[in-house]
Amino acid sequence: MATVGAPDREPNRWAVLALLSVAQLMVVLDATIVTIAIPSAQNSLHFSTDSRQWIVTAYALAFGSLLLLGGKLGDLFGRWPRPRSSSTTPTSPDSVVNRDRCNGLPRLASLAQWTP
Repeated sequence: MATVGAPDREPNRWAVLALLSVAQLMVVLDATIVTIAIPSAQNSLHFSTDSRQWIVTAYALAFGSLLLLGGKLGDLFGRWPRPRSSSTTPTSPDSVVNRDRCNGLPRLASLAQWTP
């Protein structure tokens, strides 16, 4: 008697992991660029070393606030419907994208919380 393996419940989980990894890389890269750019901005704008920490803190607060705002707006409005293109071929990118009718953010959240 042959046993059949469990079907892959979410075939896109590796794509989601790659997307989230790239997003995390962008956040770290952004913080690194800000940290490197602060000394030259300090020289150009003539502010003190004590003020430098306030600028980094203000940047981090603004960045985090906008992330929270964007997440909340995404939860409120969800994914906007895309207009259909005039092409009716089943292999066109628009028909592949429009085949999936669920909201983007809840689907992304459910894929991120996937456990084997």
